[in-house]
Amino acid sequence: MARLYCVAENYVQSDQLYDSLFLSFPEEQSARQAYVRNLMKRGLYEKALLHIRWFLEFDLDFSGLDQFEEHCTLLLDLCEQKPAILPEGILPWLLQNSPVASRQDRDGSILMVVSSLRAGGAERQVLNTLKVLKAQVDDPVNIQLLVGSLDPKKSANFYLNDILQTGVDVCEFENGDKTATCSAYEMTPEQTAIANIFAAMPADVRRFALPVYHECCANRPSVIHLWQDRLGVCGAMAAIAAGVPRIVIGARSTRPDARRRHRRYLKPIYQTLLKARPKQICLLNNSHAGADDYAKWLQLSANQIQVIHNGFDLEALGRRGSVKAGKNSRETINIPKSAFVFGSVGRFTMEKRPELWVDTAMILAKHLDTAHFLLVGDGPLLEAQAKRAKASPYSDRFHFVGIKRPVEPWMSAMDLLMLTSKREGLPNVLVEAQALEIAVATTNAGGAKEAVAANGAGLVFSSDQPDAMAQQVMEFIQDADEFAAARQRAKVWVNNAFTLKDMAKKVLSCYS
Repeated sequence: MARLYCVAENYVQSDQLYDSLFLSFPEEQSARQAYVRNLMKRGLYEKALLHIRWFLEFDLDFSGLDQFEEHCTLLLDLCEQKPAILPEGILPWLLQNSPVASRQDRDGSILMVVSSLRAGGAERQVLNTLKVLKAQVDDPVNIQLLVGSLDPKKSANFYLNDILQTGVDVCEFENGDKTATCSAYEMTPEQTAIANIFAAMPADVRRFALPVYHECCANRPSVIHLWQDRLGVCGAMAAIAAGVPRIVIGARSTRPDARRRHRRYLKPIYQTLLKARPKQICLLNNSHAGADDYAKWLQLSANQIQVIHNGFDLEALGRRGSVKAGKNSRETINIPKSAFVFGSVGRFTMEKRPELWVDTAMILAKHLDTAHFLLVGDGPLLEAQAKRAKASPYSDRFHFVGIKRPVEPWMSAMDLLMLTSKREGLPNVLVEAQALEIAVATTNAGGAKEAVAANGAGLVFSSDQPDAMAQQVMEFIQDADEFAAARQRAKVWVNNAFTLKDMAKKVLSCYS
C-alpha cells in the first residue's frame, strides 16, 4: 500500500505507512530498498541516508547502495541549511561558487534547449523562434538546439525536419535511460567536480542539468534559452554553474502547480534564482494572464516577468491552409459542401477537456442539422471520446482524423474552431485559425482571451457548461453576413498583432 501511495505521489500517507512498517518489522529489506529509492527521487537525501546506513550497519547490500551513499554524502556536505532538501538545498553553494558571468570572452552564440519536438504549442514556437533567429542574428552558425528526446515512437520528433531546414544544429541528449554527450569536450578538474554534483542530483533534475552543464562548458554560449519550467530551472542551475552570461527561461502557461505537472522544487528555485541573479536571468511568458499568475505564485512584481506574444509566419500559414486545401480535406473524409464544420486541433488530455468539447458538440448536433465535427490530434483521452461519438445518434457527423502534417489544410476545412481548455498560455491554434479566416470560440483559460480578436470578431465563453456554450455558439453564427465579417476582422487583427518580426525584436532585446 505504501508503494501505491508513492506512485500516486501521496507522500504523506506513504511516509506514515513506511515508518509504521519499519517500527513493526525493522528487519524488512525489500520495502526499505524501495523507500530509499523513493526518498532519493524526491530529494530527501538526509532521510534516505539514515536507511542507507541501516543496510551498511548490518553489512547488507542492494543494487546502487554504494552510489546512493556517495551521492548523499557529497551533496549533504555542501548544503548549509538543515534539514537539506535537494536540489534547492544546493543552490546557495552553487551561487557562491559559480564563475563570474561575462560576455567579453564569449562569441555571442545562442544555445536553445527544449525537452522534445512533439506536436505542441511550445514546440511550434521553438521552430518559429529559430526561424526568426536565423534571419536576424549576424552569425546564424552559432545557434544550437539541444533536445531531450527525439524518440519517433513517442512522436517527439514532429518538428525535427522543419527545424533542420532552418540550418540550425540539433542534438539529442537522451536515448532511453542514457544521457548522451553532444559535444566532444574534456572538462577541467573544476568542471568535473561540478558535473559530479549534478550527477548526484535526483534523477528528475540530473537528466536535464547534467547534459546542459556539459554543453555550456563545451560551447560557452553567450545566451541560453530554456523552454518550460522543469527544464528551465534545472538548466538555469547548470548555466549559472557554467558561467553563461544571459539565461532566458520561457514559461509557456500559467503556474505549474496542477498536480500532474507539480515539481516541489520549482517554486523555491525560481524564487532564489530570480532574487539572486535578476540581471542574469530573464523569465518570459507568452501571455499577460500567464505572467500575472506566475508573479502571484512567485511573489514577484509584474515587471519582473517579460511578456512576448507568440509570433507566426503568416504567409507560409496561408499558403498551407488555402481555401482549396480546405475543400480537399473535406472531400477526403466525405464532409458535405453544405456542412458547417466545427473543429478542434490539439492533444486529447485532461487540461484540454475533450469531454467538454464533445458534450458541447452533441448539443450543437441536436440543434444544427448541417453541423459536422472535425477533431485533429491524438492523446490519452482520444479513444474514450471517439467511442462516445460513435455511440451517439450523430456518429456519422464526427470525424476523428488523428495527427495531421501539415495541419493547416485541415484547419481551413473548418468554419469555427472551438477550444475548451482548462489551462492555456497563449494558444497558437486560436491565432492560426483566425489567420486562415476561421472563427474561434474558446473558454476563458489563461491567455486564451489575448489570442481572440475583440469587438465581436471572436467568442470567449462566459461559462464552461456545455448547454450555455452551445447557446453562445449558435447566437454567434446565426447571422451569416455578420459572421463572415467577423472572420475577416479577426484575420486583419492577427496579421497586425502576431508577426514574427515583432516577436524577433522582443526576443533579441531579451537576449541582450
